Amino acid sequence: MKNHPLVGFITQTTQFTLKALLFLAPLLVLPYTRNLIVNSKVLLIFLALLVVLLGFAIKTQLQKRWELAISPLTFPLLVFGITVMFSTFFTSRYPVEALLGLGGVYLAMVLIGIFGSSLVKGNHTRSVVTILGAAGSLLSISMILQWLGWGPARLINSISVFNLPNDLVFNLSGSSFVAVQVFALALVGIIGYALSRRNLSVLDLTMGLINVIGLGLGAWSLSPGQPAAVTLTPLAASWSVMLRSLESLPTALIGHGPAAYATTYTQFKPLWTNGQAFWQFNFNNGAETALTLAVTLGLLGLFAWLFFGVQIFKQLKHSSKESQPLLWLLASTFVIQLLLPTNLVVLAIQIALMVFWVAANQSHFSLLQFKTVRFQSYPARLEFVKRLASKAKNSIFVRVSALVLVLIVIGLGYLVGRAYAAYHYMYRANGALQQADAVGVYENHRLAVQSNPYLDSLRREYALTN
Repeated sequence: MKNHPLVGFITQTTQFTLKALLFLAPLLVLPYTRNLIVNSKVLLIFLALLVVLLGFAIKTQLQKRWELAISPLTFPLLVFGITVMFSTFFTSRYPVEALLGLGGVYLAMVLIGIFGSSLVKGNHTRSVVTILGAAGSLLSISMILQWLGWGPARLINSISVFNLPNDLVFNLSGSSFVAVQVFALALVGIIGYALSRRNLSVLDLTMGLINVIGLGLGAWSLSPGQPAAVTLTPLAASWSVMLRSLESLPTALIGHGPAAYATTYTQFKPLWTNGQAFWQFNFNNGAETALTLAVTLGLLGLFAWLFFGVQIFKQLKHSSKESQPLLWLLASTFVIQLLLPTNLVVLAIQIALMVFWVAANQSHFSLLQFKTVRFQSYPARLEFVKRLASKAKNSIFVRVSALVLVLIVIGLGYLVGRAYAAYHYMYRANGALQQADAVGVYENHRLAVQSNPYLDSLRREYALTN
């Protein structure tokens, strides 16, 4: 069946969006919300989700059929998404905080992985490796400029109310700790592609050297006594908090909620931490992703995530040679998560890599009987009239479901827009506070609560202002 001319445009748009996600995740900073790093990364992921869902809905309407690419990662993603939804909606009466944070990012990961894989076509290994290497290179250059006192913090300070430090404490990815992970992934992609092709281009060599420099600078800045040194949740404390959270059956199964690690840590942290240098820290993550998921999503979420990782590594024997670097990159993101705390940048990169790897191996999956599912089938021995009736019913179902999906996208876009409007009003309140404008602080806090009345942190600050 010949595709509608707009289907190719949708495919190109989706591919561009996911490549933009891959490139911008380590670099994008929008300095017009209070938390310029986290809010920027989460918004980027949400925008990618909206593009993918809208593209899928339009494609379904044009082709008059649902079409989902089934891969070895589809079922683990689906199970993980269900556990995230249970943990998000059954652990809190007001799940907005979770949906605007890791809970929403996890759900976006599942939806982009399932729907995006049917929109992206072909092998994009070369462009993905180049984009990730370029992003790491630009991040490395920004760190060098920060080290010299002429980095992006100067520009951000000049156009916003922020007063960011002009040294390695500030990083576009969030911290030197996250940047080092980006450099490692970029190098895995460059080296993996060179090994698979038995050739190292000048471009790859240049990007590799710049990423190595960034990796070295980042590692140095993280060493004790240096400005970007970080304090991670101690492994013993993370383990203790996890065991305490498993004492209750409901929290053992679905956890305390995707955004609840900080409050859970405060509740269950062992007494011996009070005598340590980090006693005043309220950690948002465990020492590694597995320990965080066991607390926030429970054992169901942890096992679903581990199932997802196992499926990735099982494909090392089956993935095509041309896309092998993508699989190495995808496996590397899981290893990083297995050893280190969760961060939004690696999650965003993992989302894009997952879709591009599935797209590069769709023909291989069909040989393994992971075929494209089309909800459009007709009995072989029905009369012509019955066949037309069945076709009409299927067409109506497809059109209605596509329209519902479009309405969902519009609704999600509206809600995300209002949430980020609230974040912007809080940013403006900070600016008014710096100007000693009490009326401006009050008015912007009021507008923030009006834009997003379901976020308790905004209401607390508004009450304090009153």
